[in-house]
Amino acid sequence: MAALALEMRAACVLALDLGTSSARAALFDAHGRRLPGSLVQRHYRLNHTPEGGAELDPRILQRAVRDCLRQIGPRPGI
Repeated sequence: MAALALEMRAACVLALDLGTSSARAALFDAHGRRLPGSLVQRHYRLNHTPEGGAELDPRILQRAVRDCLRQIGPRPGI
């Protein structure tokens, strides 16, 4: 039974929100509660084209996601 309890504590969900101006990440426990200190956000800028469009360099998006995940980092018990 102790092993089962340990598995229950370790269960969590990583949520990523990749928007037009920022990337956000958060960890939630098995009950849907956000873990303290787990909400992080990285802003970035869109490139506007002469035709009026908007582009996002995928390397910038990748860097923002990587920075969010690094800031959340490894956590004891997860």
